[in-house]
Amino acid sequence: VGGSYFLSRMPKNVGIYLGLTGKIITSYEMMFFGISTHFYNSKNIKNVEMNYINNGTLPPNDKIEEKDSDIINNIDFIHETFEGNIFSIIEKIKKSNTDFAKKTYENILTRCPMSLAVSAELFSRAKKLSLKECLEMEFQLSQKIVYREDFNNGVEAVLITKTHHPKWSPNSINLINKNDIDKLFIDHAEKLKL
Repeated sequence: VGGSYFLSRMPKNVGIYLGLTGKIITSYEMMFFGISTHFYNSKNIKNVEMNYINNGTLPPNDKIEEKDSDIINNIDFIHETFEGNIFSIIEKIKKSNTDFAKKTYENILTRCPMSLAVSAELFSRAKKLSLKECLEMEFQLSQKIVYREDFNNGVEAVLITKTHHPKWSPNSINLINKNDIDKLFIDHAEKLKL
């Protein structure tokens, strides 16, 4: 809810990279990219709560362990590559011969092609919209996406049969055309009136 708003605005296209790859980031990366503002070890949470309740302030952050980060180490690649529609993003990934690009490409091949195309379009549109407009766009889109067979296939393959091998339709980015993507962004449900 609102993910298109904040992910599309993350620096260096990192949010788009995260949205398309599903990559999980560390607490260090969250602080580095400004997604979070504070970090506390779980053993200190009670003290943080009491300090806030009693004084209305948060104590200084706990020291966060800096770990080597593929995302931070490849930030220039992410910035240059994760811009535009899914077709151009995939092309740029395929042209790179770095290990990071190869891993990213293998990851993306496991994702639903239509969801990738729609997500890239969603982030592109969200960059120009307010939070309210992003929420409305996401709501309208969700009302169509959940009725696509890909949604059922993905849920079944991951949560029910646990095969993790859904049958996507279409099964390749190359079989998607821009008109199919644009149709999903046409409002069809009653507006949220935020």
